[in-house]
Amino acid sequence: MSGSGFPGHVTEGDDEDSLSPESCYECKINGAGAGGGAKNGRHRRHTDGNELSEEPEVSMASIDTQGPIPMNLTLSSLLNKEPLLELLPALEPLEHHVRYVITHGNTNEHFRLLERRDGKSVLRLAKRAPPAGSYRLEIASLRLFGPRRLHQLEEQHDTDYLRGEIGDALRIKLLIHLH
Repeated sequence: MSGSGFPGHVTEGDDEDSLSPESCYECKINGAGAGGGAKNGRHRRHTDGNELSEEPEVSMASIDTQGPIPMNLTLSSLLNKEPLLELLPALEPLEHHVRYVITHGNTNEHFRLLERRDGKSVLRLAKRAPPAGSYRLEIASLRLFGPRRLHQLEEQHDTDYLRGEIGDALRIKLLIHLH
């Protein structure tokens, strides 16, 4: 089967690729034409085409939360209530039992943290879009239950249902560049 959309198609003017009676039998079998060079559609690869054009994706599990996390965003892509960041507790029992709040950097109230029904919290722009520039935010997590509720959950499940699993509260610093 051949055609212009398939690899290795032959056009009318390819006399070099067609097998001629002057070619030896070995050249016909190995795919070389009368000129002796192999014509199987392969080309040398150039080293200048090996550069990566886009940044590799980074797993959120490997991000250092001690330093600020840079975010480069365009304002035009965020105007349709697109979330800047989605936050969800890593442990399933903590879903709907953790609230995230902006602790620093939102003095002009350009950003909002909203809780969705699916348990995720999303960071969005406020109703009035902020001007282009750099913004530093700090977001922290707060448990919605105290030691009494933790004890109740442990009695319902196992004695060490969440013990040692809760860990410290999440604190992340964001460096948001809006352009």
